Amino acid sequence: MMKGEATRSDSGVPEPALGRQAEQLHAALRDARQREAEIAALLEGSRAVLQYREFPAAARAIFDICKKLIGAGAGYVALLDASGAENELLFLDPGGLPCTVDPSLPMPIRGLRAEAYRSGEAVYRNDFSSSEWARFLPPGHACMDNVLFAPLVVAGDAVGLLGLANKPGGFEENDARIAAAFGELAAIALQNSRMLQALEESEERYRLLLESITDGVYVLDRDWRYVVVTDAAAALVNMPREKLLGAKITTLFPGIENTPFFQAYRQVMESREPSVAAAEFVLPDGRRGWYEVRIYPAPEGILCIATDVTKRKQAEEALRLDEERYQALFELSQMVQRSEAEIIEFALEASVRLTRSPIGYLHFVRENGSEIDLELFTWSKRVRQSCAAPNIGRLLGKQPGKASSCSRTMAASCRCAGR
Repeated sequence: MMKGEATRSDSGVPEPALGRQAEQLHAALRDARQREAEIAALLEGSRAVLQYREFPAAARAIFDICKKLIGAGAGYVALLDASGAENELLFLDPGGLPCTVDPSLPMPIRGLRAEAYRSGEAVYRNDFSSSEWARFLPPGHACMDNVLFAPLVVAGDAVGLLGLANKPGGFEENDARIAAAFGELAAIALQNSRMLQALEESEERYRLLLESITDGVYVLDRDWRYVVVTDAAAALVNMPREKLLGAKITTLFPGIENTPFFQAYRQVMESREPSVAAAEFVLPDGRRGWYEVRIYPAPEGILCIATDVTKRKQAEEALRLDEERYQALFELSQMVQRSEAEIIEFALEASVRLTRSPIGYLHFVRENGSEIDLELFTWSKRVRQSCAAPNIGRLLGKQPGKASSCSRTMAASCRCAGR
């Protein structure tokens, strides 16, 4: 071999070149393994966001994954308080180092923490113990050789910090990048937790609002199943709330398809326009009443507000009947110049109408010793027109109690005639 000639391998490639290639290959392999570990850790952190509803549990899981991946020895997660001037510590992991600081002490936003909040980016310092910020540590605080802070950014504002400390050898730019990614996961978990809490509070307010309504409120889905039922709605139909929820209204109330209520249900379900239905309804237990139902379109199907208006209907009927009675009495008082037959005819027909009686008749009672004579004068117009009983004038006899017996006979005869 000539002087100065490079040593070659069997493949003819100079040995120094082979060494560089091997180093590059090892470096690429390390980078690939690091990226694989980062991806696996981020996937695990993403699962924690979905797994935990409460932010403290999600934040702890995300922190532990990040701390392990980066190789830090200690750390914490804190959120900005309402004033925006201090951190509120969520939890602290001292990494086994002694730390006697009262966790309830305030954590002012200053030093490197303030820089992370201000910039909205991850920052770190490897000579923290000798920096000007070390003087801000309270007495009894665990020793921190290096620190890294990644902000939790929500809607463009930093609302908390993921802090790491005491990594052997110090933090690097790649650590800041990783911590920033886990800070984003923690921010998403915080948003989810707050939205879930707001949703639960909204649902609770909605539930309390519904329960405060004295009318019965229920929601039917597009399969006619009860998906929301208030206690008042259950009481209205005299059924347990648990029996109603999930059950079809058509199953619980056979024949409801033929009622004005179901016709209105179907109309609103199809047109998505509000409607009102009012009618008499017989419940499965035999109880009869008048109900008014206001129906509105809802995302699930239809929202119904039902009111028992039986007493109102009875009051309206009583008022109407009183008005009819007064009107009949007034008209009767104006008939002084009419014949006796006309007055009796009017009085009989008015009595039949006001009492809703199917049969009416007028007779005179005369005492004849120990007997009572019932002298039939006339039947009501409807009876005279429709009854097929022969000799209706003789149906009333001269014995006590005969009148009621004759009226029952008359009713039976008229029912036969009406068929």
